[in-house]
Amino acid sequence: MAVTDLLQPQPDPGLFSKVSINSKVDKMRLIFSSSSLVTGKRPFHAVGVGAVGNATVVSEPTFPEHEFFKPGRVFPIRVRHSNFNQVDDASIDIRGAALKFDDVDVDGPFDLMMATGAMAPYWNISSFEEYLDSRGTPEKTRAWLYNFPQNYYAYVDGCRRAPRSYSNLHYYSQHIFQFRGKDGVLRYVKYRMLPLDDAVESGLLSHEDQRSIWDPKRLPDEERAQNYLRQEFAERLKKGPITYKLQIQLHKFRQGDSEEIFNASRVWDPQNHPWKDLADVAITTLLPDHVTEKTGFAIGNQPESLGLMVPKTVQDYNSVPHILSRAIPSSNTAVRIRAPKQEALEGRKQTYTVQVRTGKAKDAGTSGTIAASLTGPHRRTGPIRLNQSSFQPGKDANFEIEGGDVGEVLMLTLENPSGTLRSPWYLENVVVTDRRRGRRYEFPCHNWVQDKVTLRQGRASLPDFDTEVLSAQRDMETQQRRQAIKWKHDLLGLPGYIKAEKHEDLPKDLQIGTEKIRELNRKLDKIEKGDFPDMVERLGMATLAEKLRGMGQWWSNLAIFQRALPSPPSRWKGIEDYERIMNTVCPTPPACIEEWASDAEFGRQFLQGVHPSVLQRCDKVPPYFPVPEEAVKRSMDVGKTLRQAVVAGNVYLADYAILDGIIANNVNNVPYFTTSPLALFYVTSAGDFLPIAIQLYQAPGPENPIWTPSDSESDWLLAKIFLRNADALVQQLESHILKTHLVLEPFAVAAYRNLPACHPVHKLLIPHLRTTSAFNTILRERIIAEGSPLDKCSSLAGRSRLQVMAKAFKTFHLQSLNLPANLAEQGTDDSARLPGYYYRDDGLKLWRATEKYVTDMLSLYYRDDEAVREDEEVKDDEAVKEDEEVKDDEAVKEDEEVKDDEAVKEDEEVKDDEAVKEDEEIQLWICDSHDNGFNWEDNIDRGVPRMLTSLGDLCELLTIIIFTATTERAAHANGTRDIYSFIPNAPWALLQPPPAIKRVSSDDDIAKVLPAKPASLRQAALADFISSCGEGEVTLGNFPERRLTEEEAQEVIADFQLNLHRISDIARVRNDDLKHPYTYLIPEKIPNSITP
Repeated sequence: MAVTDLLQPQPDPGLFSKVSINSKVDKMRLIFSSSSLVTGKRPFHAVGVGAVGNATVVSEPTFPEHEFFKPGRVFPIRVRHSNFNQVDDASIDIRGAALKFDDVDVDGPFDLMMATGAMAPYWNISSFEEYLDSRGTPEKTRAWLYNFPQNYYAYVDGCRRAPRSYSNLHYYSQHIFQFRGKDGVLRYVKYRMLPLDDAVESGLLSHEDQRSIWDPKRLPDEERAQNYLRQEFAERLKKGPITYKLQIQLHKFRQGDSEEIFNASRVWDPQNHPWKDLADVAITTLLPDHVTEKTGFAIGNQPESLGLMVPKTVQDYNSVPHILSRAIPSSNTAVRIRAPKQEALEGRKQTYTVQVRTGKAKDAGTSGTIAASLTGPHRRTGPIRLNQSSFQPGKDANFEIEGGDVGEVLMLTLENPSGTLRSPWYLENVVVTDRRRGRRYEFPCHNWVQDKVTLRQGRASLPDFDTEVLSAQRDMETQQRRQAIKWKHDLLGLPGYIKAEKHEDLPKDLQIGTEKIRELNRKLDKIEKGDFPDMVERLGMATLAEKLRGMGQWWSNLAIFQRALPSPPSRWKGIEDYERIMNTVCPTPPACIEEWASDAEFGRQFLQGVHPSVLQRCDKVPPYFPVPEEAVKRSMDVGKTLRQAVVAGNVYLADYAILDGIIANNVNNVPYFTTSPLALFYVTSAGDFLPIAIQLYQAPGPENPIWTPSDSESDWLLAKIFLRNADALVQQLESHILKTHLVLEPFAVAAYRNLPACHPVHKLLIPHLRTTSAFNTILRERIIAEGSPLDKCSSLAGRSRLQVMAKAFKTFHLQSLNLPANLAEQGTDDSARLPGYYYRDDGLKLWRATEKYVTDMLSLYYRDDEAVREDEEVKDDEAVKEDEEVKDDEAVKEDEEVKDDEAVKEDEEVKDDEAVKEDEEIQLWICDSHDNGFNWEDNIDRGVPRMLTSLGDLCELLTIIIFTATTERAAHANGTRDIYSFIPNAPWALLQPPPAIKRVSSDDDIAKVLPAKPASLRQAALADFISSCGEGEVTLGNFPERRLTEEEAQEVIADFQLNLHRISDIARVRNDDLKHPYTYLIPEKIPNSITP
């Protein structure tokens, strides 16, 4: 056969060709696996050194958009450098670099096998067999080289003699692979990996070596050890990461192209196929030899968008990678069976104690084998099995293990060697103690583990100051979270939220505990079905109650019997029935209900109830609320007019314009009603807060009278009931659900997506936001959505509820959640003008305590890290020494005189601000919150920036978030049962329209307007549900999950707790003198995280 024929593609395959290919596969598989079983090594590239690191795809690629190689994507990788045939590193040989795009022993999404030299010394399976047969003796190699010139050229191109390091060689994939971009166009690709510093490649053959290339032995004057390349690689890692750049050549196949494109022994013209940067590779940590040798690299491990080509015949250019992809895995399996035969590089052994703490929940434990790996600055141990197969809830498990000495333990990996645990495991934390050095390392987790988790020390850190190994881990952590946690934008006019149709769709770490969610769903199921056997019995609505009580298990089916009986009358007989409803959900009925109809109690509940934020000082009575002086004269202090009271700052307004134009509910063809009222309140000289005027719709007119205490008792009471109905609706939808739930979710979702667990802001926020998405998902699914229980007990149906929240969100501004700023804006900040406003008094104390906690905590990290940055960039030991020699005492004295404390403080503030601006993770967090949370639909300024420019801005934002998730939510939810369980006090639904003219209503009209029995029962049950969700939760200032482990951080937490205790003591002393104690903002009653 002519030489040119050897390089020509073969015709399309027939059955014989397919059989021939399979025969070659079987032959190679047998040869490779037999060799590995005998030697315990790979059939070629047997001697090597392994390490782990990361590959980061370039952020601005010049290659077509690709599903696997996404810009900025970070892959954990393993690398193995090796010699193709020789044991002696100083000999002539081809050197290899195998990359696995995952930190696993086998499989993985993508393996890349490369060697020195751009040309392969073969082009099809026949020539590959000849190449393998040439190994063994110089004579065989020489004969092979002389057999065909291309063999010689390619071998010279690939061989290196005694290179300085594996790290300064150039590696090529040689084989050709498919590359399918997102544009759908099929291209072909070659890879190469070069030193990042473009160092000149070492080990290139001299002319003398090229003339006797078949003789590989080391030169006589070579004194380095036989394994010097492995030793040098290990030592080099101690100095820092070994870095490469991974590049690709692409070819877009065109009709008429030569098949030579697929010839691995040919080089693509770089003019027509320029090399493009693909990824930056950083190798950080030496692998133990036994892990390296059990790591299998397989050329067939390729994602769908890449991959091999199927050969037509055994002479096809693509036959070698195809056959290797099917034969090599059997060799890898054989190697894993046998122990490695090479000298270990791990160094001395070390003894560690490991304490593993499992969460307390009943389902927190697991069974299955757990292995631990410890990672230091440049080394790590292999997986070390912990001699326990079951981890019990609430228990500590203690182990003593032995592994390589890794130095400071930076990271800990726990995994199940077989892949997956039998059940998810809630891991609290792990403590590792280096027995020889006496060092203790704490690794917080506080998450569910399914198969594998990598933890880092508990101390918080900013991204700029991590080592390469830690930096890559934080990047991969957020990258994985962004894949699992995605945005959803299908509620028009409302903030973006987490993509999950129901609670079970959330990632396990974001879900509520199993027992808690089971109880919540049980309660909501009962409310949705109207299944209230206890209430029914206590209200005398079940005639079979006493008969069924003694019938054992039949009694549990009371609800079934109740539904089978004729429905009781839907109307109540009187106020006493409503009181009995309240008694079923309130263990101790609030004393305020006895005076619910009085003006004093009515006003007090606006001031001290569950919707205190609705009030604003009235600097001028609105023109659309023309309150006559004479109508309110008897409500004012003697000798004072309404105008004078307004000027004095004693008049306050509640405006429910947001309900204007909203369509009311209709349940089973029964219309419900609501209004969009305005109300004026007056602070008397005695300090009472009294309602003085109510207008039930926004536009004044003859059929929209202004109601005052001068009207008939029934008229005035009806006006107050309609006002309370509107207030309850706005309280639920805007002040509670929107402003303490939905607007926090963007910050929570963005935090999980962009802030790694080690970031101080993540550690600061997550205790307060962890359950936000879970509870909000329940709210969306079961409370505010169309068809929820609210449909049957609210004046607004699902669509109208969403309309109200969308209207509120359109005018929302973040500063409305800044309590001091909002009080000033609303004009409710003056305690002399507005006494008894305990939401303000207690809230401001809690705001200041929260603000101090946030500021003190962030100052530990941003200020200290900036000082470290400056120290590392400017000062080294030599510079300090020189500075000390140059400066004399006079110069120091002069410098001290020039700099005063104010200048130092200003300089520190500037540095702190720079640290915030340079914190890429914080900027990604706030940008994600803005773009996908608050402004996904429009460009309205809602006070949420796209970028944070100062530490002060960051502190204010975090104070707002934490305060809203805790104090603000408690102010609008803790009293729900007190205020809403007595239906006439604040009905959610009304069955009659308000009177249009005065003095035509009676007490009967009051009874007719109030909701019927089913709606009343559901309102009371929902009010109880909302209040009960916060009961038994971890309260403000308590952090059972020890995320911040530094001593300084624990001191900040202790100071925060002390301040909260002081606030609590002050409130309790005040409450002792009050007829109606205000307890909603006592710190011990404020949940530390969002609940419904």
